[in-house]
Amino acid sequence: MPLAFSALRCSGLAAAVRRARRSAERGAPPPHTGPAFPPAAGRRLRRALLTAVRPCACPAMSRSSRAVLVATALLSAATIAAVHVQQRRERERLHSGVLRDLERQNQKRENIRLLEEQIALTKQLTEEREKMLMEKGSQQS
Repeated sequence: MPLAFSALRCSGLAAAVRRARRSAERGAPPPHTGPAFPPAAGRRLRRALLTAVRPCACPAMSRSSRAVLVATALLSAATIAAVHVQQRRERERLHSGVLRDLERQNQKRENIRLLEEQIALTKQLTEEREKMLMEKGSQQS
C-alpha cells in the first residue's frame, strides 16, 4: 500500500471523497460545463475535508493505540528534558571545578608567601640572637 494512500485512509479523506462521489452519482448527472460534483456534494466534500485534517480525527486509531502514542511522546519529551537538565548540571559542576582550582592556586600562593615570610623572620631572629650572644661574650671577656 503506497504511503500517500495509507495517509489518506488514516485521515478519513479517502472515505469522504468516496461518499461525495457516491452522493453525486445518485443525483442527476452534472452538465459537462459545470463542476464535477453537484453543489451539495461539494459542500459535503469541503466539510469532510475540513474535519478529516483535524488532529486526532483518525478513526483507524483505537483508544489504546492513541494512549500508547501519547505515552511514548511524553516519555520522549521527559527523556529530552532530563538530558538537558543533566547537561546543565554537568556544565555547572565543571565550572565550579575551575573555580575551586583557582581558589586552591590562590591559597597555595598565599601559603608560599607566608612561608617565605616566616623563613625571613626566623633568619632575622637567629641573626639577632647570634648578635646578642656575641655582644654578651665580648662584654664578659
